[in-house]
Amino acid sequence: MFHSKKNPVFVSGLLLFVFYCRTETPRDPWAVPPLKEEERLFLAPLKTDDFDSKDLGGRHYPASNELRIDLFKPYIEDLEGGYLGAGTDQNFTFIVWAKSKYAWLMDFDYTICLINRIHLLFFKTAVTPEEYRDLWSRKNKQSSFELLKREWSSDPEWNSIKEAWEIAHRGKSDIPQRWNELDRTSHRFGLKTFIHSKEEYDYVRNMVLQGRIQILKGDINAEKSMR
Repeated sequence: MFHSKKNPVFVSGLLLFVFYCRTETPRDPWAVPPLKEEERLFLAPLKTDDFDSKDLGGRHYPASNELRIDLFKPYIEDLEGGYLGAGTDQNFTFIVWAKSKYAWLMDFDYTICLINRIHLLFFKTAVTPEEYRDLWSRKNKQSSFELLKREWSSDPEWNSIKEAWEIAHRGKSDIPQRWNELDRTSHRFGLKTFIHSKEEYDYVRNMVLQGRIQILKGDINAEKSMR
């Protein structure tokens, strides 16, 4: 049974809700063990919100717009347990800082859910943070798209995935630009994230490989996914 440890709410460019629950402390907080069967059942959402994505007028947020995410670190570091967040790349940074062992990435904009699916695919594919960034780079957009096509061309949501891929590379406030912003923040404030640290990248990648990160459509103000 899980007991609530902390329940902070962060409001910034994207609404981010993070919930942590207490788990037994492993010997090595960086270890990501294989899932047990009961954990698989626990992770899988029983119900998700059934609604059409809200009309955002094209105002999607394919990348986080918080520049000083380093300010959150003292409050979430090594909390472990479970993580529930909205948005995209900042989730992976917070997951590794907290050493979360379970994670659910939820958003009411389904385009963001699909972008997160692409993130997970790239984590599985890329062994290093450098390879991961290369998959997102503008110069490799077409070759990376071929990877998506091999993975999902028969997926019923393929057309939506293609649209999400274009939004992720729209040229402004997109994912390649986000990596550059994090580089500048790293240089100026010493921020280190999973794209700068092999140790942090390995943690997130192992979470993905072990199936410990789930993506679900949902609204924190709705009735199903949050329950």
